[in-house]
Amino acid sequence: MKKNKDIFEFSCKNLKVSIAITAIYIILAAAAYHVNNSNMTYEKFIKKAYKNYDLGNYNDAIRYFDRLVNFDEKDLDIGIVKNYAHSLLKVENFSAAQKYYSLAAEMDDSDDKNYYYIAISLYEEGDTSGKKSLFLEAVNHLQKAIQLNPNDENYYLLIGSCFRKAGDLENARNIYRRAIFTGKFNMSGFYHLIGNTFMEEERYRSALHNYEKAQENGETFAGNYLSIGEVYLKLENEEEALANYKKAIAVDKTYLPAYLNIATFYYDKKDFVQSKDWAAKAVEVSSLSEKANFILAMSYKHIGKESLYKEYIQKAAFLGSNEAAEEMLENKMKFIPY
Repeated sequence: MKKNKDIFEFSCKNLKVSIAITAIYIILAAAAYHVNNSNMTYEKFIKKAYKNYDLGNYNDAIRYFDRLVNFDEKDLDIGIVKNYAHSLLKVENFSAAQKYYSLAAEMDDSDDKNYYYIAISLYEEGDTSGKKSLFLEAVNHLQKAIQLNPNDENYYLLIGSCFRKAGDLENARNIYRRAIFTGKFNMSGFYHLIGNTFMEEERYRSALHNYEKAQENGETFAGNYLSIGEVYLKLENEEEALANYKKAIAVDKTYLPAYLNIATFYYDKKDFVQSKDWAAKAVEVSSLSEKANFILAMSYKHIGKESLYKEYIQKAAFLGSNEAAEEMLENKMKFIPY
């Protein structure tokens, strides 16, 4: 019995020694792997990060960029930081993107783009969260960007958008005017934006004045004629409204909003033959326009073209028109997948 006990104790001692030796080997192997991995994986991570970034696999790119920015904080590459931030922005992680764009700005405070991208991150976060203070914070960074580079039109445009989102239309107009006074940018575009701010305030005469200035100071574009038409409609000058919608089409025969505005105008006037004709033209321009298909359907309904009404109301509903879906439910129509 004693002999068996001695054998058992001896076996236990050997087992403990074996386990201890194995543990030491595992620790040493892990340490060796860590050393080798530290030396060899940095380049590997870079390749994988940029490969995924170039392929648009931003979540995968983020995994590698995250390792890279934490690899050696003392010798951090600004290009890696920027592309990490770009990836975060692409996946709409705006607060994290802002953090790394801010780090890039700390590393190089002479690059205006760093402040621009901080502002974009704040703008997008503000747009998502509804926090107006973020738009004004974005403005501060954009002002820094303009100080460094006053020749980038995008900075003025984004500041204007920030002020408008914050409800400060007067300051939006001021930044647009400042852009005009530089004499370096598309003046007609900025006059048009000033006109839009007046439209938002229902100051139609001021809006019209700036839309007309847009016509005088640059290239003619369909959207400006559309806006002039909308102002005239608000001022109850229907003839001028229609004339300007048609001018928009003359500039760009594929400009869908102008066709829709004319079709809507006639539909509201209960001139269903005209609304049908203009809605049909809109459908020719864009067969996937839910609004065009809905107006066309309802125009057919009012002129007694039942089969065409059913065809286009189905299509409008299929394309996502809530009005078309409500029309079908109200009339107990069976939905057939288009």
